[in-house]
Amino acid sequence: MSNLAFDLFTPDGIQTANSFLDAGEVIALPTDTVAGLVVGADSVDGALKLTKLKGGDSSKPFTWHLGDLQTLQGLSPNLAAGIHPWLLEALQQQCTVLLPSSMLAIPPSISWQFDKVGLRWPQNIDFLNVAQEYGKLLLATSINSTGQPPLYGGELLAWLEQRQIPYAAQLLDMDGDSTPSTLIDVLPKPTVLRGDEAMADNIGLSILVICTGNSCRSPLGAELLKIEIASSWQVNPEQLSDFGFNIESAGTFAMDGQQASKHSQLVASEIGIDLSEHSSQALGSALDKQWDIVLGMSHNHLAALPSKMPAALFDLSGKEIDDPFGADVEQYRATRDQLQAAAQQWVAELSSWPQT
Repeated sequence: MSNLAFDLFTPDGIQTANSFLDAGEVIALPTDTVAGLVVGADSVDGALKLTKLKGGDSSKPFTWHLGDLQTLQGLSPNLAAGIHPWLLEALQQQCTVLLPSSMLAIPPSISWQFDKVGLRWPQNIDFLNVAQEYGKLLLATSINSTGQPPLYGGELLAWLEQRQIPYAAQLLDMDGDSTPSTLIDVLPKPTVLRGDEAMADNIGLSILVICTGNSCRSPLGAELLKIEIASSWQVNPEQLSDFGFNIESAGTFAMDGQQASKHSQLVASEIGIDLSEHSSQALGSALDKQWDIVLGMSHNHLAALPSKMPAALFDLSGKEIDDPFGADVEQYRATRDQLQAAAQQWVAELSSWPQT
Protein backbone atom coordinates (compact mmCIF):
# COMPACT_ATOMS: atom_id res chain seq x y z
CA MET A 1 0.00 0.00 0.00
CA SER A 2 1.27 3.47 -0.84
CA ASN A 3 2.77 5.51 1.98
CA LEU A 4 0.10 8.15 1.16
CA ALA A 5 -2.76 5.72 1.91
CA PHE A 6 -4.49 5.20 5.25
CA ASP A 7 -7.04 2.52 6.10
CA LEU A 8 -10.30 3.82 7.59
CA PHE A 9 -11.18 0.32 8.79
CA THR A 10 -8.68 0.87 11.61
CA PRO A 11 -8.51 3.42 14.47
CA ASP A 12 -4.97 4.30 13.40
CA GLY A 13 -6.21 5.13 9.90
CA ILE A 14 -8.93 7.42 11.23
CA GLN A 15 -6.42 9.09 13.55
CA THR A 16 -4.02 9.57 10.63
CA ALA A 17 -6.74 11.22 8.54
CA ASN A 18 -7.61 13.59 11.37
CA SER A 19 -3.95 14.43 11.99
CA PHE A 20 -3.73 15.69 8.41
CA LEU A 21 -6.96 17.67 8.80
CA ASP A 22 -5.79 19.17 12.11
CA ALA A 23 -2.65 20.31 10.32
CA GLY A 24 -4.73 22.06 7.63
CA GLU A 25 -3.86 19.53 4.93
CA VAL A 26 -6.08 18.31 2.09
CA ILE A 27 -6.94 14.61 2.09
CA ALA A 28 -9.05 12.36 -0.13
CA LEU A 29 -12.06 10.51 1.29
CA PRO A 30 -14.99 8.52 -0.12
CA THR A 31 -18.39 10.19 0.04
CA ASP A 32 -21.86 8.95 -0.93
CA THR A 33 -21.37 9.85 -4.57
CA VAL A 34 -17.74 10.41 -5.62
CA ALA A 35 -14.25 10.50 -4.19
CA GLY A 36 -13.74 13.85 -2.50
CA LEU A 37 -10.97 16.29 -1.69
CA VAL A 38 -11.51 17.33 1.93
CA VAL A 39 -10.03 20.04 4.17
CA GLY A 40 -11.10 21.66 7.43
CA ALA A 41 -13.46 24.56 6.76
CA ASP A 42 -11.52 26.66 9.29
CA SER A 43 -8.15 25.78 7.76
CA VAL A 44 -6.18 28.84 6.70
CA ASP A 45 -6.19 28.90 2.88
CA GLY A 46 -8.08 25.58 2.83
CA ALA A 47 -10.46 26.71 0.09
CA LEU A 48 -7.55 28.16 -1.88
CA LYS A 49 -5.74 24.81 -1.68
CA LEU A 50 -8.80 23.04 -3.14
CA THR A 51 -9.10 25.65 -5.89
CA LYS A 52 -5.45 25.26 -6.89
CA LEU A 53 -5.71 21.47 -6.95
CA LYS A 54 -8.75 21.58 -9.22
CA GLY A 55 -7.54 24.52 -11.32
CA GLY A 56 -10.85 26.25 -10.68
CA ASP A 57 -12.34 29.65 -9.95
CA SER A 58 -11.78 31.01 -6.43
CA SER A 59 -15.00 33.03 -6.70
CA LYS A 60 -17.06 29.83 -6.46
CA PRO A 61 -17.56 28.40 -2.94
CA PHE A 62 -17.07 24.78 -1.95
CA THR A 63 -19.69 22.81 -0.04
CA TRP A 64 -19.58 22.41 3.73
CA HIS A 65 -19.77 18.76 4.77
CA LEU A 66 -21.18 17.66 8.13
CA GLY A 67 -20.38 14.64 10.22
CA ASP A 68 -23.34 14.52 12.59
CA LEU A 69 -26.58 16.15 13.72
CA GLN A 70 -24.86 18.01 16.55
CA THR A 71 -22.63 19.85 14.06
CA LEU A 72 -25.67 20.75 11.95
CA GLN A 73 -27.60 22.01 14.97
CA GLY A 74 -24.69 24.11 16.15
CA LEU A 75 -24.40 25.69 12.72
CA SER A 76 -28.12 26.44 12.45
CA PRO A 77 -29.64 27.26 15.85
CA ASN A 78 -32.24 29.62 14.31
CA LEU A 79 -33.39 28.65 10.85
CA ALA A 80 -36.49 29.73 8.97
CA ALA A 81 -39.61 28.48 10.76
CA GLY A 82 -40.60 24.91 9.94
CA ILE A 83 -37.68 24.01 7.65
CA HIS A 84 -36.06 21.54 10.05
CA PRO A 85 -37.89 18.26 9.15
CA TRP A 86 -37.41 18.87 5.43
CA LEU A 87 -33.77 19.93 5.79
CA LEU A 88 -32.89 16.86 7.84
CA GLU A 89 -34.57 14.53 5.35
CA ALA A 90 -32.96 16.24 2.35
CA LEU A 91 -29.47 16.08 3.81
CA GLN A 92 -29.88 12.43 4.77
CA GLN A 93 -31.00 11.66 1.21
CA GLN A 94 -27.71 12.88 -0.27
CA CYS A 95 -28.98 16.34 -1.26
CA THR A 96 -26.80 19.42 -1.26
CA VAL A 97 -28.84 22.30 0.19
CA LEU A 98 -28.00 25.96 -0.42
CA LEU A 99 -29.00 28.27 2.46
CA PRO A 100 -28.39 32.01 2.96
CA SER A 101 -25.29 32.65 5.06
CA SER A 102 -27.43 35.00 7.18
CA MET A 103 -29.47 32.03 8.45
CA LEU A 104 -26.40 30.27 9.85
CA ALA A 105 -24.19 30.76 12.89
CA ILE A 106 -20.89 30.66 11.00
CA PRO A 107 -18.00 30.00 13.40
CA PRO A 108 -15.64 32.98 13.80
CA SER A 109 -12.76 30.73 12.73
CA ILE A 110 -14.25 30.42 9.22
CA SER A 111 -13.80 33.33 6.84
CA TRP A 112 -16.80 33.23 4.49
CA GLN A 113 -17.40 35.91 1.86
CA PHE A 114 -20.36 34.32 0.06
CA ASP A 115 -24.09 35.03 0.39
CA LYS A 116 -24.96 31.33 0.52
CA VAL A 117 -23.62 28.11 2.00
CA GLY A 118 -23.98 24.67 0.46
CA LEU A 119 -24.50 21.93 3.05
CA ARG A 120 -23.98 18.18 2.62
CA TRP A 121 -24.23 15.35 5.15
CA PRO A 122 -22.70 12.26 3.50
CA GLN A 123 -23.95 9.01 5.00
CA ASN A 124 -20.91 7.05 3.84
CA ILE A 125 -19.61 5.31 6.98
CA ASP A 126 -15.94 5.85 6.12
CA PHE A 127 -16.48 9.58 5.67
CA LEU A 128 -18.55 9.78 8.86
CA ASN A 129 -15.88 8.02 10.93
CA VAL A 130 -13.40 10.75 10.00
CA ALA A 131 -15.84 13.68 10.17
CA GLN A 132 -17.23 12.72 13.57
CA GLU A 133 -13.75 12.33 15.02
CA TYR A 134 -12.77 15.71 13.55
CA GLY A 135 -15.87 17.29 15.07
CA LYS A 136 -15.89 20.41 12.90
CA LEU A 137 -17.09 21.47 9.47
CA LEU A 138 -15.26 20.23 6.38
CA LEU A 139 -14.95 21.71 2.92
CA ALA A 140 -15.16 19.09 0.19
CA THR A 141 -15.28 18.82 -3.57
CA SER A 142 -15.08 16.07 -6.17
CA ILE A 143 -11.65 14.87 -7.30
CA ASN A 144 -11.19 16.15 -10.82
CA SER A 145 -10.00 19.17 -12.69
CA THR A 146 -12.71 21.82 -12.97
CA GLY A 147 -15.14 21.03 -15.78
CA GLN A 148 -14.03 17.40 -16.05
CA PRO A 149 -15.84 14.27 -14.78
CA PRO A 150 -14.85 12.85 -11.37
CA LEU A 151 -11.93 10.43 -11.38
CA TYR A 152 -12.05 6.76 -10.34
CA GLY A 153 -9.75 3.75 -10.16
CA GLY A 154 -6.26 3.99 -11.56
CA GLU A 155 -6.70 7.53 -12.88
CA LEU A 156 -7.81 8.70 -9.45
CA LEU A 157 -4.84 7.12 -7.66
CA ALA A 158 -2.40 8.47 -10.24
CA TRP A 159 -3.87 11.98 -9.79
CA LEU A 160 -3.51 11.77 -6.00
CA GLU A 161 -0.02 10.27 -6.06
CA GLN A 162 1.23 12.89 -8.51
CA ARG A 163 0.05 15.66 -6.19
CA GLN A 164 1.13 13.83 -3.00
CA ILE A 165 -2.35 13.96 -1.44
CA PRO A 166 -2.97 11.52 1.45
CA TYR A 167 -5.96 9.30 0.69
CA ALA A 168 -8.21 6.62 2.17
CA ALA A 169 -7.50 3.11 0.89
CA GLN A 170 -11.30 2.70 0.62
CA LEU A 171 -11.24 4.90 -2.51
CA LEU A 172 -10.03 1.79 -4.35
CA ASP A 173 -13.48 0.25 -3.85
CA MET A 174 -15.40 3.10 -5.53
CA ASP A 175 -16.64 2.77 -9.11
CA GLY A 176 -17.81 5.29 -11.67
CA ASP A 177 -21.53 4.55 -11.47
CA SER A 178 -22.44 7.08 -8.76
CA THR A 179 -25.15 9.66 -9.46
CA PRO A 180 -24.38 13.29 -8.53
CA SER A 181 -26.28 14.60 -5.52
CA THR A 182 -29.45 16.62 -5.93
CA LEU A 183 -28.67 20.34 -5.54
CA ILE A 184 -31.39 22.59 -4.10
CA ASP A 185 -31.29 26.36 -3.67
CA VAL A 186 -33.90 27.15 -1.00
CA LEU A 187 -34.22 30.94 -1.37
CA PRO A 188 -35.64 33.16 -2.75
CA LYS A 189 -37.75 30.24 -4.01
CA PRO A 190 -37.02 26.50 -3.77
CA THR A 191 -35.22 25.58 -6.99
CA VAL A 192 -33.63 22.28 -7.96
CA LEU A 193 -30.43 23.14 -9.78
CA ARG A 194 -29.56 19.49 -10.37
CA GLY A 195 -31.27 16.16 -9.74
CA ASP A 196 -34.64 15.15 -8.27
CA GLU A 197 -37.22 17.95 -8.78
CA ALA A 198 -39.54 16.45 -6.17
CA MET A 199 -37.06 17.12 -3.36
CA ALA A 200 -37.93 20.84 -3.41
CA ASP A 201 -41.64 20.19 -2.79
CA ASN A 202 -43.42 20.80 0.51
CA ILE A 203 -40.59 22.30 2.51
CA GLY A 204 -43.07 24.15 4.71
CA LEU A 205 -45.81 22.99 7.07
CA SER A 206 -49.59 22.76 6.85
CA ILE A 207 -51.10 24.45 9.92
CA LEU A 208 -54.77 24.75 10.87
CA VAL A 209 -55.83 27.34 13.47
CA ILE A 210 -59.20 26.72 15.12
CA CYS A 211 -61.63 28.49 17.43
CA THR A 212 -65.42 28.20 17.83
CA GLY A 213 -67.08 30.27 15.14
CA ASN A 214 -64.07 31.02 12.94
CA SER A 215 -65.05 34.67 12.96
CA CYS A 216 -63.02 36.34 15.76
CA ARG A 217 -59.87 34.58 16.97
CA SER A 218 -58.76 31.97 14.46
CA PRO A 219 -58.93 34.16 11.30
CA LEU A 220 -56.69 36.75 12.93
CA GLY A 221 -54.47 34.11 14.52
CA ALA A 222 -53.86 32.42 11.16
CA GLU A 223 -52.96 35.71 9.48
CA LEU A 224 -50.60 36.69 12.28
CA LEU A 225 -48.93 33.29 12.05
CA LYS A 226 -48.43 33.78 8.30
CA ILE A 227 -46.82 37.17 8.87
CA GLU A 228 -44.43 35.91 11.53
CA ILE A 229 -43.45 32.78 9.56
CA ALA A 230 -42.89 34.84 6.40
CA SER A 231 -40.66 37.21 8.36
CA SER A 232 -38.48 34.30 9.47
CA TRP A 233 -38.12 33.30 5.80
CA GLN A 234 -37.43 36.91 4.77
CA VAL A 235 -40.31 36.80 2.26
CA ASN A 236 -43.83 38.22 1.95
CA PRO A 237 -46.74 36.16 3.36
CA GLU A 238 -48.04 35.65 -0.19
CA GLN A 239 -44.82 33.79 -1.02
CA LEU A 240 -45.21 31.14 1.69
CA SER A 241 -47.03 28.84 -0.73
CA ASP A 242 -43.80 28.69 -2.78
CA PHE A 243 -42.28 26.78 0.15
CA GLY A 244 -45.25 24.46 0.63
CA PHE A 245 -46.84 26.29 3.55
CA ASN A 246 -50.62 26.11 3.92
CA ILE A 247 -52.08 28.01 6.87
CA GLU A 248 -55.85 28.11 7.28
CA SER A 249 -58.45 28.61 10.01
CA ALA A 250 -61.69 26.86 10.95
CA GLY A 251 -64.27 26.69 13.72
CA THR A 252 -65.69 23.82 15.75
CA PHE A 253 -69.20 25.30 15.41
CA ALA A 254 -68.65 27.41 12.30
CA MET A 255 -70.75 27.48 9.17
CA ASP A 256 -68.96 27.70 5.84
CA GLY A 257 -68.82 31.06 4.09
CA GLN A 258 -69.31 33.59 6.93
CA GLN A 259 -67.35 36.85 7.29
CA ALA A 260 -64.99 37.74 10.11
CA SER A 261 -66.62 39.80 12.87
CA LYS A 262 -66.59 43.59 12.46
CA HIS A 263 -64.45 44.14 15.53
CA SER A 264 -61.92 41.52 14.38
CA GLN A 265 -61.71 43.22 11.01
CA LEU A 266 -61.19 46.57 12.71
CA VAL A 267 -58.42 45.54 15.09
CA ALA A 268 -56.74 43.56 12.31
CA SER A 269 -56.77 46.62 10.02
CA GLU A 270 -55.05 48.63 12.76
CA ILE A 271 -51.92 46.49 12.28
CA GLY A 272 -52.19 46.21 8.49
CA ILE A 273 -54.14 42.95 8.16
CA ASP A 274 -57.15 42.77 5.85
CA LEU A 275 -59.79 40.23 6.96
CA SER A 276 -62.52 41.54 4.63
CA GLU A 277 -62.20 38.52 2.32
CA HIS A 278 -62.29 35.95 5.12
CA SER A 279 -64.76 33.12 4.58
CA SER A 280 -65.39 30.85 7.55
CA GLN A 281 -64.77 27.10 7.39
CA ALA A 282 -66.37 24.35 9.43
CA LEU A 283 -63.92 22.09 11.23
CA GLY A 284 -65.35 19.03 9.51
CA SER A 285 -64.57 20.53 6.10
CA ALA A 286 -61.06 21.48 7.18
CA LEU A 287 -60.29 18.00 8.49
CA ASP A 288 -60.74 16.58 5.01
CA LYS A 289 -57.26 18.01 4.39
CA GLN A 290 -53.92 16.91 5.81
CA TRP A 291 -52.40 19.00 8.61
CA ASP A 292 -48.98 18.82 10.23
CA ILE A 293 -50.41 20.48 13.33
CA VAL A 294 -53.68 22.02 14.52
CA LEU A 295 -53.56 24.96 16.94
CA GLY A 296 -56.59 25.60 19.13
CA MET A 297 -57.58 28.58 21.24
CA SER A 298 -58.77 26.41 24.14
CA HIS A 299 -58.66 22.85 25.40
CA ASN A 300 -62.28 22.44 24.28
CA HIS A 301 -61.21 23.08 20.70
CA LEU A 302 -58.45 20.48 20.93
CA ALA A 303 -60.95 18.00 22.39
CA ALA A 304 -63.00 18.29 19.19
CA LEU A 305 -60.15 16.85 17.12
CA PRO A 306 -59.51 13.19 16.25
CA SER A 307 -57.44 11.57 19.02
CA LYS A 308 -54.27 11.08 16.98
CA MET A 309 -54.27 14.53 15.39
CA PRO A 310 -51.06 16.50 16.18
CA ALA A 311 -52.39 19.50 18.10
CA ALA A 312 -51.48 22.15 20.67
CA LEU A 313 -52.77 25.38 22.14
CA PHE A 314 -52.17 28.49 20.04
CA ASP A 315 -50.59 30.10 23.09
CA LEU A 316 -47.49 28.03 23.91
CA SER A 317 -47.48 29.33 27.49
CA GLY A 318 -50.52 27.12 28.11
CA LYS A 319 -53.02 29.96 28.46
CA GLU A 320 -56.33 29.72 26.68
CA ILE A 321 -57.31 32.66 24.49
CA ASP A 322 -60.81 33.71 25.51
CA ASP A 323 -63.51 34.42 22.94
CA PRO A 324 -64.11 38.19 22.65
CA PHE A 325 -67.43 37.65 20.86
CA GLY A 326 -69.94 40.24 22.11
CA ALA A 327 -67.31 42.31 23.96
CA ASP A 328 -66.18 45.84 23.19
CA VAL A 329 -63.39 46.71 20.78
CA GLU A 330 -60.84 47.06 23.60
CA GLN A 331 -61.28 43.38 24.42
CA TYR A 332 -60.72 42.54 20.75
CA ARG A 333 -57.49 44.56 20.86
CA ALA A 334 -56.35 42.65 23.92
CA THR A 335 -57.16 39.37 22.13
CA ARG A 336 -55.27 40.53 19.06
CA ASP A 337 -52.20 41.36 21.13
CA GLN A 338 -52.30 37.96 22.85
CA LEU A 339 -52.60 36.26 19.46
CA GLN A 340 -49.68 38.24 18.09
CA ALA A 341 -47.43 37.38 21.02
CA ALA A 342 -48.45 33.72 20.74
CA ALA A 343 -47.71 33.67 17.00
CA GLN A 344 -44.25 35.05 17.69
CA GLN A 345 -43.69 32.34 20.29
CA TRP A 346 -44.68 29.65 17.80
CA VAL A 347 -42.31 30.99 15.17
CA ALA A 348 -39.46 31.01 17.69
CA GLU A 349 -40.35 27.39 18.49
CA LEU A 350 -40.52 26.41 14.81
CA SER A 351 -37.21 28.17 14.10
CA SER A 352 -35.28 26.03 16.59
CA TRP A 353 -34.29 22.39 16.50
CA PRO A 354 -36.66 20.13 18.49
CA GLN A 355 -35.37 19.24 21.92
CA THR A 356 -34.27 15.60 22.17
